[in-house]
Amino acid sequence: MIDLGRLEEAIIEFDRGSALFVAGGGDDDLTRPILTSLRAWRAKALATRGRFADALPAAREAVTLADELGHAPGRGLTRAMLAEVCLMRGDFTEAASTAAAGLEISQDGFVDGIVAHSLYLACAELARGDLRGGTERLATTLRQRNSLEPILRMWTNYGSLTAGAWLAAGDVAAAGAEIDRALAFTEPRNARCYRPTLFRLRSEILVRRESVDFTGAATNLERGLALAMELGLRPEIAHCHLALGRLYRRTGQREQAQQHLTTATTMFREMDTPFWLEQAEAEMRELE
Repeated sequence: MIDLGRLEEAIIEFDRGSALFVAGGGDDDLTRPILTSLRAWRAKALATRGRFADALPAAREAVTLADELGHAPGRGLTRAMLAEVCLMRGDFTEAASTAAAGLEISQDGFVDGIVAHSLYLACAELARGDLRGGTERLATTLRQRNSLEPILRMWTNYGSLTAGAWLAAGDVAAAGAEIDRALAFTEPRNARCYRPTLFRLRSEILVRRESVDFTGAATNLERGLALAMELGLRPEIAHCHLALGRLYRRTGQREQAQQHLTTATTMFREMDTPFWLEQAEAEMRELE
């Protein structure tokens, strides 16, 4: 349901699943891994919806439950979810430390964990300015793409995460290829949750080219914003408004820029995402 963008339904189903364990008294070593997984995935749904005040405690609780159980795959999975929630919120330091810990735990044969944590650690490194380390880690993880494709599709959110990572690394060509591949994957599978991000990232590529395509960039952003609003992806809605504000500021359309940046600033503040709020406020200052 998360892939489909049906987030509120997903959250309800995760809650129903957790309630079954409580009602049935299923709190033993055989069933707790399932309960732990439910709570970890619920945290991702909450974060994708923009409910970080609920998502972070939920993800941390899942990590605690997995640690108490001592189940290595569960410990890796829950840390992957926590790292992703932190990345979405812009908490790159916690994302990096969580992913590093999860990577160490996953070394004993948990391939999913190795892939997920390597990717999330690379994303955190790139976001923190470690371009060399992040790029090398990203390239190394993706080197075995053919054999890891199903795993990569899941942990990269159909490639939207890796496309953003390549852009952060400054490799526009790799980012563009990732976006094309990702859109091809999402269309037949109706994985609508990730398409707004892909449209937004494509717009960024269009303004980075030597021959800047402002019209194409705006079209992609409007398309991404419309779908994000339809699905209720509040973080992505805010990111699209920020990108549109930045785009209109560059083209001298101050009124439109002001409107979009005001919306982005308000949303990031409401979601309590300080890093992204600072980005929006910096753009606002450029208008003064």
